[in-house]
Amino acid sequence: EGTRRLLQALQGFQVDQFVYSSTMLVHKATQPGIAITEESPLEAHWAYPISKLKTEQVITAEHGDIPYVLLRIAGLYNDRGGAPTLTHQIKRIYERSFKSRFFAGDASHGQSYVHIEDLIKAFVRVIERRHRLPDDCKILIGEPMAMSYQALQNEVGRLIHGESWETLSVPKPLAKTETWVEEKVDAATAKITDDHEPSFIRSFMIDRADDHYEIDISQARRLLDWQPEHTLRDTLPRIIAALKDDSLAWYQENGL
Repeated sequence: EGTRRLLQALQGFQVDQFVYSSTMLVHKATQPGIAITEESPLEAHWAYPISKLKTEQVITAEHGDIPYVLLRIAGLYNDRGGAPTLTHQIKRIYERSFKSRFFAGDASHGQSYVHIEDLIKAFVRVIERRHRLPDDCKILIGEPMAMSYQALQNEVGRLIHGESWETLSVPKPLAKTETWVEEKVDAATAKITDDHEPSFIRSFMIDRADDHYEIDISQARRLLDWQPEHTLRDTLPRIIAALKDDSLAWYQENGL
């Protein structure tokens, strides 16, 4: 209820603009070649995007006369990693983990990302143009090109080990069974020792493995004169170089 209370308390003030960091994941997943726009259907399936969508609905209902901007942001990364799904994928390949060779979804699907420097510039543009933007504004922020899971696998494998990374599709029921067993083992082990790294992959992720998120940033170009200056593909060499230079520091920075 924090957002609702804040907006209600702000009604007595002159507020030029209320900006909310939402996520592109409030939208229904799409298919390769079909980009999501701000008008695309909304459909959140798990806790994080559900909480974002609920908060968007609160802002729409409670903003009063305060103009608002909903920034629906892609997966955030930086020159040293950042995005948990990305860094765990890199970790599995770096360690030549058995799991790195399998994926419980369509490996031709993927998602859009955005570099932190590009995101900061987007926020700056939103603030600078606050008197020119519509009072009820929704803008997708991210890279229009979404690298597929397989493309990421191959590029990370090439940068780390000098080889493409063959990835096999695993039936969802088998993957969910294996993940369920790991969750039970994690819970039991946590009662015995604090020195245990739980599995990153959870059951709900298996259900979402086929989700594809590529976005149309025409609105950001038109309203903000913004487009990303970085791409994940071009940044991957720097991310992998940081890993190779000091793997311990890289793991610690990325919460691994």
